[in-house]
Amino acid sequence: MWRILLSFLIIIINGWATLSLLNKFRPTRKYGNIETALYSFSLGYSILTLIGVAFAQFGILNPSIRLLTCILIPFTALLSVIHQKKKRNLIASLNTTSPIQNTSDINNRAHSQTRLSTIVLLAIFSAGLILRLESQLSVEWLGDMDPYYHLSFIDAIIAQGTLPAQTFWGSYSYPPSFHIVFATLISTTQAERFAFMKIVPEFLGFLCVPAVYLLTKRRYGEWAGIAAAAFLAICSFHIYRTNIAIPEPLALLAMLMFFHANNTQEGTKKYVLGMLFASMVFLTNIVGIVYFLPCALAVSVTLLLSKRRNESINIIKTLFPGTTLFRNLLAAHPLQTRLERHL
Repeated sequence: MWRILLSFLIIIINGWATLSLLNKFRPTRKYGNIETALYSFSLGYSILTLIGVAFAQFGILNPSIRLLTCILIPFTALLSVIHQKKKRNLIASLNTTSPIQNTSDINNRAHSQTRLSTIVLLAIFSAGLILRLESQLSVEWLGDMDPYYHLSFIDAIIAQGTLPAQTFWGSYSYPPSFHIVFATLISTTQAERFAFMKIVPEFLGFLCVPAVYLLTKRRYGEWAGIAAAAFLAICSFHIYRTNIAIPEPLALLAMLMFFHANNTQEGTKKYVLGMLFASMVFLTNIVGIVYFLPCALAVSVTLLLSKRRNESINIIKTLFPGTTLFRNLLAAHPLQTRLERHL
């Protein structure tokens, strides 16, 4: 079990390091606890995808390179922290202020409401996660044939160090993110394959629930976000698609994070995060690609018709770099031909 927890830690550290590096671009902003956790997991997965796909295209995704994939971004962030440590300590020493206490009744009531919403939210998240993991942990097999199909690709990447041209199932023409990231994590941590596939993909799919909460909360308020999270947490179809190890929920998570970043970030960070999350969709699931592009276009057109031209243009501008990155990474991949047939 500790090896699976180590896999989560690798994803979180990569995501947190990426977020800290991006936060050096102005304007800087503070993230809440849920935002930090959600960005850490989704960005960590996205970064492992891009680095892993790049190495796999050259056929060098061997054990040493897989370890490098896991530590490259955290090591870069650590160097950045060390470089700026003295400057930050100096600034902190020059800006020391005494704490201000506020004991008004209004603030006490607001604090009480915050505690209640936090308790409700934790209950919703716990129930949603239990519903997705319970069926996997109570049986010996992986719940469906699709996880075995994907596991064969993961095993092939671990053995060959590159994207397989042929597998037991035929020609490999699937978006490689799901297989490369999990091959990297399983190989690096030496986690038991079946236990890994029963927990890690399901947990990452569950993260759609807090993502929906954040998106809805921003537009309609705290309790609307809690209600949206509650509905998705117990939605039978979403539970069905997230309690087995398949890439589809990860593509949905990337879609939600793309729109969240587009609505909350500014400047350079908006376009970098848009590129990362859009490419995460494109490299994870072909169904996600077919749904995501029309969805993004529909939102953009709706904003344009609502005379919100800048927001409409921003969606296209944040979508374009991810599309370009995806095409360049997989220029010679059979997926390109398969995608053209779907579109």
